Amino acid sequence: MTGRTGARRLAAVAVAAAAVLAVAPAPGPGALADGGRAPRQRPDVAPLRVLDQDVTVAAEGVFAITVGLPADLDATTLGTDGRPAAVVVTSHRRATTRDEVADALAGDATEVEDRVELSLAPDAVVPVGRPGPDRLSVSLATEIVDRVAVALQLADQGVHPVTVELVVDDETVASVTTFVSRGPAASDPVAGDLSVGLLLGEVGPVEIGPDGGVAAGGRARAALDELAAALEAIEAAAADTGRDLADVPRGVALRPPTLAAIAASDPAFAQRMAELLDGAEVLSSPRLPLDAGAAVAAGQAELYTRWLREGEDELAAALPTSRVDRALHVAGDAADAAGLALARDLGTRLLVVPEALYLQTPENIGGYTVPTQFVGVNLPDGTSMPATIIDRRFAEHLASTPDDPLREAVAIAAELLVLRDQVRAMGLSVNRHGLLLARDDAGAPDPQLLQQLVGVLLSTEGLRVVEPSDLAATVQTFVFDGREFDVTLPEVAPVDLSGRFETVATVGGEYLATVSMLPPDAPERSAWGRVLDALPSTALTDGQVEQMVAELRASFAVYLRGVLGPEPFSFTLTGDSRPISFELTNTTDTPLRVRVRMTSVKLDFPDSDRIIELPPGARTAVQMRAELVTNGTSSVFLDVLTPATDTVVVPRVTLTGSAYALTGLGQLLTGAGLLVVCTWWLRNWRRARRRRQADAVVPRHPARSASPAVDAETGAGVEAGAARTGTLPPS
Repeated sequence: MTGRTGARRLAAVAVAAAAVLAVAPAPGPGALADGGRAPRQRPDVAPLRVLDQDVTVAAEGVFAITVGLPADLDATTLGTDGRPAAVVVTSHRRATTRDEVADALAGDATEVEDRVELSLAPDAVVPVGRPGPDRLSVSLATEIVDRVAVALQLADQGVHPVTVELVVDDETVASVTTFVSRGPAASDPVAGDLSVGLLLGEVGPVEIGPDGGVAAGGRARAALDELAAALEAIEAAAADTGRDLADVPRGVALRPPTLAAIAASDPAFAQRMAELLDGAEVLSSPRLPLDAGAAVAAGQAELYTRWLREGEDELAAALPTSRVDRALHVAGDAADAAGLALARDLGTRLLVVPEALYLQTPENIGGYTVPTQFVGVNLPDGTSMPATIIDRRFAEHLASTPDDPLREAVAIAAELLVLRDQVRAMGLSVNRHGLLLARDDAGAPDPQLLQQLVGVLLSTEGLRVVEPSDLAATVQTFVFDGREFDVTLPEVAPVDLSGRFETVATVGGEYLATVSMLPPDAPERSAWGRVLDALPSTALTDGQVEQMVAELRASFAVYLRGVLGPEPFSFTLTGDSRPISFELTNTTDTPLRVRVRMTSVKLDFPDSDRIIELPPGARTAVQMRAELVTNGTSSVFLDVLTPATDTVVVPRVTLTGSAYALTGLGQLLTGAGLLVVCTWWLRNWRRARRRRQADAVVPRHPARSASPAVDAETGAGVEAGAARTGTLPPS
């Protein structure tokens, strides 16, 4: 019925589609016969909204559609208020390119193939349904050749634009163009199904606060709310098509720290997210944002690997019925080749690259790229890995908030089916082609659009919805000029984290020193550890890191400077050993542990490096046992350190010690020396005593008068008078 300008009134025909197909056409009064004029187009034509429609129709089946009317029209009075009114359905030639689909959406459809007019008069042969005052429904038989008047011709297998117009007083007052995919006739070839993956996610920023915690509100919560709304739309679409949510393939990008923060503040919401992600493929992600390329450049690939594993564990624990998978890695709007190589080595099988990034590669071939096949991305080691390009046109669809979400969803399906038909026309295997539907930023589409799109994708013949990771196993790499097509992504200087990691190492030592002073259950241990652990994250700027480090060190100083030692003093040690007493004061409100060390060249301290418990806000008496090594006066150094390191808590206190007693061998030698001295002194005392006694008796000795006496010891002469006095002492 090519060129038909309207439907012909049948003289006698049953309402049922089968009866319509069996009756020969006969023009009736008021019908637009072949060659008749089309209704005039008003410049202010209002849009009709597509409320219900099947995308695929059989070669000889039924096209059914329900449209919503503009607000100033009432379906119950149309055609009954004295003004002639009709619904005109126009089919257009098959669209063979995506541009033709886009042109039809813009109001410039392909050549008219058939036009059928359905009167809204009460006595219409083929009535138009009026399910409500704001809507009309049409059900038309389809045919592949011009046989029946009230049937819509769709001559070729494939996607056809179809325009539905509301005509009042011979003027088009409202219209809409949608698409139908006519299935194969008996003689038509049967094509395979095009694989379609769906990726959406939470793309709000991960907001790390000064305490190292992730914010659960603000933009982060808004992004999660958007994702939850999109997932609820998928749940509704599954219910509409009679499927369990777990059976609807979809990939979801979700950051572990945001989900964990929400779970802590709103457990009910977290539980709802787990239900909405039942059966979903959740993309692996580090437990805190960390750019893989930045980690490699800083020599921290091991840290990235550990964070990725820990992030997977957190996701798996929070989403027990989801599958956490490393197969996909979203490159974003920039990607470092070394980071991509690390992702490949850790299990990534497919990169997700926005079209804008692909177009920056020197090898790109623009619109000649086949969107349903992969391209290879060159890596530094001379190998390549496959990448799926996020198609710009589909990304724009998914980023929109359409007034007519079902029509937008049908248009997306129409473009997918046109791509499938192009693959088939080139003689390629449709089963080895596929693509990923996603926004450029992999964010969550508008919920109303997504609900309609998922319903259309699940119910449209020729399209097969698959897990995004399944594309890596089924889709081929594009072959161009006889070889697999590889591209080199633009060089991107990764964020320089080398200085930051040096700072983290230094502050980490200060952290270990300080926490060793605190009780095992001190809340500061975990609080400081959370801040220190977050510092490498590329979600933080260098300025934020500097501020967090400054606050950490200020907190450390409260305890590292919270102990007071004694003033310098002197002491004397006169025995083998004795304790040296002093006081330490804990000025904080937390029990602290310190290590006390005393050193001297002339004293030994057996209990040095002793751990002392200091109650909060109190003085503590400390005694350190000292033993003499040698006599004399020397400096004694008192050091108060942290238990785990030699970090100074109290500046060194210098004491003065005097020692006057020895122990051990030194005591023995000293005692022997004293004995010798005493023996010498006693001998000399006895000799002097005898001399005095002798001097007293010599003058009275009898021999004094006869001859000089001779001293027995000295041999010296003695005066005679002394000898005569006798030898006995006076009585």
